[in-house]
Amino acid sequence: MDTRLLTLGGLLAGRLLFGGMFLWSGISNLAEIDGRIGYAASKGLPAAAFLVPAASLLLVAGGISLVTGFRPILGVAAIAAFLVGVTPLMHNFWALKGFEQIIEMHSFEGNVGLLGGAIALLAIPRPWPVSADGLVQYIAQSTRTPATAEAI
Repeated sequence: MDTRLLTLGGLLAGRLLFGGMFLWSGISNLAEIDGRIGYAASKGLPAAAFLVPAASLLLVAGGISLVTGFRPILGVAAIAAFLVGVTPLMHNFWALKGFEQIIEMHSFEGNVGLLGGAIALLAIPRPWPVSADGLVQYIAQSTRTPATAEAI
C-alpha cells in the first residue's frame, strides 16, 4: 500500500474526528446554553452569561478550522484558549473529595490530553493536504501567468 495515501487518509480522518468533536461540543453547548451557563455559574465562574457562549464559539470556530484545514494555526489557538481557560476552572479536582474528585480529575486529564493533541497539529506542514488553505493556495498558483510567477 502507498504510505503517502495512508498518511493523507490518516491525517484527514484524524482531523475530521478531532475537529468534529470540538465542533459538536460547541454546537451542543450553544443549543443548551442556559443549562451550560447555570452549571458554570454553580462552579463559581464569574460572568458566566458572557464567558460560556464565548467559550462555545471558540469550540465552534476551532472545530471548523480543524475540520476544513482553514487557518489551522488559528483553530489550534481557539481550541487551546478554550482548554487552558476552562480546564482548571471547571475541573478543579484538587478542591473536591471522593467520587466527585475522581470524575473531575479524569475530565481534567482528558482535557490536558486534548490540548496536547491540538498542539501536536502545529507540527504538520501547512497547507494541510485536502484542506481549504491548500485549495486556496492551488487556485492562487494556477491563476498566475508565467510572467507574474517570475516576478514573484
